[in-house]
Amino acid sequence: MTATVRLHPLDAVSGMRRYLFLLLIPLVRGLAAIGDGWMDWLRGAWIDLCVLAAMLLLGFLRWRHSRLRLSDGRMTYSRGLFFQTEDLFFAEALSSFRISRPFYLRPVRAAVIQPETLAREAKVLYPILVHYSDIRMLERLFLQSRGDRVRVVARAKPSAVALAAAASSSAVGGLTFAAAFLSNTARFAGENAADNFLAAASRFVHRISFGLPPAVVIPLVTLLVAYLLAFLRNLTEYYRFTVSRSSRSLYVGGGLFTRYHFQARVAAIESIDLRFGLISRWFAGVNVYVNAAGLGLKTFTPAVIPAGGLKDAVCQLRRLLPEFGSLACPIKTDPKAAFSRYMTLPLLFFFLTAAAGAAAGLLFPELTRLIVFWSVMLCAAVAWVGAHRFVALRHTGIGVYQNHLCVMYGRGYLYHRVYIPRAKLVRISVSQSRAQQRRGLCTVAVYDMARRRRRHIVRTVDYGAVCRALDLYGYPAERQGGSGGFRRAEA
Repeated sequence: MTATVRLHPLDAVSGMRRYLFLLLIPLVRGLAAIGDGWMDWLRGAWIDLCVLAAMLLLGFLRWRHSRLRLSDGRMTYSRGLFFQTEDLFFAEALSSFRISRPFYLRPVRAAVIQPETLAREAKVLYPILVHYSDIRMLERLFLQSRGDRVRVVARAKPSAVALAAAASSSAVGGLTFAAAFLSNTARFAGENAADNFLAAASRFVHRISFGLPPAVVIPLVTLLVAYLLAFLRNLTEYYRFTVSRSSRSLYVGGGLFTRYHFQARVAAIESIDLRFGLISRWFAGVNVYVNAAGLGLKTFTPAVIPAGGLKDAVCQLRRLLPEFGSLACPIKTDPKAAFSRYMTLPLLFFFLTAAAGAAAGLLFPELTRLIVFWSVMLCAAVAWVGAHRFVALRHTGIGVYQNHLCVMYGRGYLYHRVYIPRAKLVRISVSQSRAQQRRGLCTVAVYDMARRRRRHIVRTVDYGAVCRALDLYGYPAERQGGSGGFRRAEA
């Protein structure tokens, strides 16, 4: 059975981006008319209107020549006016299929679809705009998922959603949102409104400053407000969040302003990442992310299990993905042998910062209060890094199994426990520095088969145990010694 689907008429408007170069004509005409007066420019305004009409006509004709042809497990996307282009997609070769409905497209019943493959695209494939009523036909003919029975449905608790949104919020996203909001407010409301807003903000900061200098309080309040804005944004993304599973696919859906629906093939999953932070572990627990090409929006990647304890997260993961094996990492770092590797630099910087602050206080006694404050803040920052290093020392290891690897490590301010199927492994590198050779330790680097190849580094684990485990299950690995050469293990 085959069918032909025409794109949504709004695709004619988005197709006009191909002909934006025509705007050079009114731009050049406007520059040439500088100094001739408004009347001379208005007499030639018909040229500008003709250019806009030509862009609309070309966009309309391109839309008329664009269509989707569907058959069992195949989709052909044809587009183009002067040069026709066809992209052929096979359902079994897709990694994921994304359907999103932003709030501004819902009144016209339009939806954006985006097929994603494992390959690195040689060119950018813009999202495809279709009628929302054609989604079921796409699922029935192309994805062949209508008869694929959904057997597990998981709905996140509101408390878990709130905790996940709080744990995944960052001040950078909030700052970006706040900067855009304030700049547009100043532009549209005028300078007086912006000045009044800044004056009110200054009075608010003075009331909550508790005697601290404004130069210290203003950045802290800004970061707090930015974090709250990012939290609210993530909370809207987890609105009505659901995860379901069929025999071949994993489904993720939700969203308030942009309603999204992902369908990822289980065979295309590249890795599973159980992730947590030092503070969020006590409040939000562990977030579980499934890594597959296209499983996420441009600025947001949903956690399939938003929050929960490690045991609860593993139990829910077993319900959703029972094909995946153990997450244990029996080969772990020896804290005594690896203590110097993890803790030497934080301890050294802590004492150097304290000593530098004491010396600066003696040299500049008139600035003692400010120097003491910043010394304490810097020491607290170094202690924060040291605390993460200490937890990473206890959260590092690797598990080698017949059909998969499980690695456990810390990166930055997050801790990961990553499950990687054997079919998705690209390279395993086992290296030793001279200091590690003396202690019998090594560093293992695992590369998975992602569109943007990810590298997972497990440091200071037992060299002999790693080599025996890799050789037992026949994993080919590069083994590099401290002398700089390496030998490749037999498969």
